[in-house]
Amino acid sequence: MIRYCLTLVATLLVCQTATARVTAVNVVVVVNADSDDSQKIAAAYVAARGVPQENLIELRGVPQGLKISLEEFQSKILMPVLRELDRRKLTPKTKVIAYSAGFPTSVNVSRHHDQIEDKDIKKYQRPTASLTGLTYLYYFLLADSPNYLGFGSNRYARGRFERHFANPFANPTDKSAFDGAIAASKAEQSTKAAEVFEKLFQQNPTLPALAILAAENRALGEDDEAATLLIKQAIAAGWRSAVYLRENPKLKDLVNRENLKPLIQRLGNHPTAVQEPIGFSSQVGWSNNGYPFNKFDRGIRYMMSCMLAVVHERGSTVDQAVEVLERAAKSDFTYPRGKFWFTNTKDIRTQARFPAIGDSLEWLGYLGQDADLVHSVMPKSEGNCIGLMLGTASMNLKNTPWKFMPGAISENLTSLSAAFGTSSQSKITDLLHAGAALSGGAVAEPYSIPNKFPSPMLYGYYASGVSGIEAYYLSIASPYQYLIVGDPLVQPFARSVKN
Repeated sequence: MIRYCLTLVATLLVCQTATARVTAVNVVVVVNADSDDSQKIAAAYVAARGVPQENLIELRGVPQGLKISLEEFQSKILMPVLRELDRRKLTPKTKVIAYSAGFPTSVNVSRHHDQIEDKDIKKYQRPTASLTGLTYLYYFLLADSPNYLGFGSNRYARGRFERHFANPFANPTDKSAFDGAIAASKAEQSTKAAEVFEKLFQQNPTLPALAILAAENRALGEDDEAATLLIKQAIAAGWRSAVYLRENPKLKDLVNRENLKPLIQRLGNHPTAVQEPIGFSSQVGWSNNGYPFNKFDRGIRYMMSCMLAVVHERGSTVDQAVEVLERAAKSDFTYPRGKFWFTNTKDIRTQARFPAIGDSLEWLGYLGQDADLVHSVMPKSEGNCIGLMLGTASMNLKNTPWKFMPGAISENLTSLSAAFGTSSQSKITDLLHAGAALSGGAVAEPYSIPNKFPSPMLYGYYASGVSGIEAYYLSIASPYQYLIVGDPLVQPFARSVKN
């Protein structure tokens, strides 16, 4: 009994850590102490957001220029920041590393790129990473592993709904046990399968899909009492889909019973095409199926990251950057009304993500948001815009009949929107100047691979109430080339703690 209580407490702590709202205390602002621009923008952001002074880290000797080597990034930026987090005991509560202006935007990762054996990955994953993407994937760097260059290195990112039931394990023992239980279930050995899933869930109580799989097999074995208890445990561990339970032929009779019905009614009725959003934690390892492990030596850890601004002749001025951040800080909990627009043209830049737009439209419809396809490079209708997904080399954002609402987000799938060293193609800062609070783009040629950009569900997750920075990382499977710029804390759809 004592062991069970301790396990339950540990489970609840991990679940709370992974679902708590991101606030100013979770953001560490990193400043280039040798840059007046960096100091001014950081000071403005700290004031606008109430970031604690202890969360302000100043670095000297930051390499100049837009692009630096992997060795410079690790020795001059990443490791000094991580060491300072540990020294100040900030590591447990830090979720976001926000670089002020005055930092390189990209990193040469040729050393790791040369180690790639898969020819397709080596061809399409180019040896240039973004400052923010590489910071997010820092755990791979600590292990000197090139695996962050894969197409699915971000396990925190959501996937298709069936990913809930993918084998979450990397260690051979549990991985084999899971596969064996799946095989037993298919062979109609439901009791054997249930026992294995139950054991795995007891050992990994933050992976609710294990309890669901166990419940399905207990129900098949007509052990309704055990199946009911497992459903309750799955919900306590973070299972959130009522629709799946109601439509599951193995469980639907159980969930309509009086001892479960009230609990099911409190769950979300969101669509089941994709996984639902989950709050971020940097203090847990993330599993193959998108849930956090309760064991700290398992899974992959991440640290969300962005730049507050890019002050550059092709980026922002200091005044423009401050205006973007101050405007965004006033938009939290405002629940703006307007349009979510998804452009769809013959350009490969829009076609690359077109198949997944339907999922976001369905999700936004469930949330009661107004969303639509636009069959032109830019929207031509009047109105207020909350989210805009683009795919064009050049953006004309002047004299548009529509306007961004405070707290809006927007991004553009194109090759060089975050490559500030070239005048080719419009830059993500243009979207910020037009009114967006957060944006992102590639620092080097991404080959229009959807995994390298936010899926259209970026907007569905954002409208669900997560912070802007979470919405981006929830939707990018391979973020190593992606530079995120703006206010990471923007969250107009979040529920206020006062409510």
